[in-house]
Amino acid sequence: MSIKHLGKNLSSLAKTLAFCVAGLAFAAQAGEKQISSGQKLVFMGDSITDYGWSRSHGYPNLVLKGLAANGISLEKNVTAFGVGVAGEKSGDMLERFDADVVAKDPDVVTISAGVNDILFNTTYDAFYQNMLSMVSKAKGAGAKVILLSPTAVGYSEVTTDTLSQFVGGVREIAAAQGCAYAPVYEMFRDH
Repeated sequence: MSIKHLGKNLSSLAKTLAFCVAGLAFAAQAGEKQISSGQKLVFMGDSITDYGWSRSHGYPNLVLKGLAANGISLEKNVTAFGVGVAGEKSGDMLERFDADVVAKDPDVVTISAGVNDILFNTTYDAFYQNMLSMVSKAKGAGAKVILLSPTAVGYSEVTTDTLSQFVGGVREIAAAQGCAYAPVYEMFRDH
């Protein structure tokens, strides 16, 4: 399924996206909000982040709208950067992480990866290590991390078993590293 095709189906996913926005905007860990006024927020990812940054209905912009609805606006309170690149796998993101994320001195980093890793046969172990390295770099720079579960909604070539393994790995990293976890795949699946 192409991004264009997915965009046409967004109205049927509005409820899921609303929950996703709420979850990302205020992903809580131990009851603590992850994003506050005056902070820098970096969205790292693949095409979902890249296209989402440039389109009003994309998840980064929906997150920013959710924050604004709760008194934390881009104009006054938050500096945000979208550093998604279409087609990238987690290894590609890791290669540019220092320049595109750490150099911005973020307070909060969201990481959305996995779809291209699955589609282009990155091994689970390589994906896991890449994600762990990005989390380590972000935390080493003093940022809170919000991990989004990978989702491959509409990709018939992605098996449920493979996707479940990658989703489980991201959930495991989030728990082990004290990161907030946004269950995007689970929300789409349940919807």
